[in-house]
Amino acid sequence: MAGARILIVEDDPAIREGVEMNLSLEGYDVATAADGIAAQRVLDRQRFDLVVLDLMLPGRNGFELLRSLRARDREVPVILLTAFGDVEGAMAATQAGAWDYLAKPFDIAELRATVARALERRRLSQQRQESPPPAP
Repeated sequence: MAGARILIVEDDPAIREGVEMNLSLEGYDVATAADGIAAQRVLDRQRFDLVVLDLMLPGRNGFELLRSLRARDREVPVILLTAFGDVEGAMAATQAGAWDYLAKPFDIAELRATVARALERRRLSQQRQESPPPAP
């Protein structure tokens, strides 16, 4: 889904900027937020096709953002980024509605592939919802 709108929520500037650059080069329309409060403001104003979300954020953590996002949009894929020691939390968040998670440090090629799979699944889901039911 070239041109898909993606929000990256990450407090580490090096990771945030690296992910933004890589996904932009893939043809995605990328927005960023550096903390949970800024992310909530962005999510209140705009819709996204996918969210890349750090689990541990200042202001408002990734669990709170995930719950808020799920309350408004059950379909948008959320990929969590988490420190290695926080994998149990990421697994709990996946059970709460995250699409997938990657442990830091992650391979950028793995992130790009995960994003592509999540967006393709979303596209297929939307396509099924838009298709007329079969004639009786």
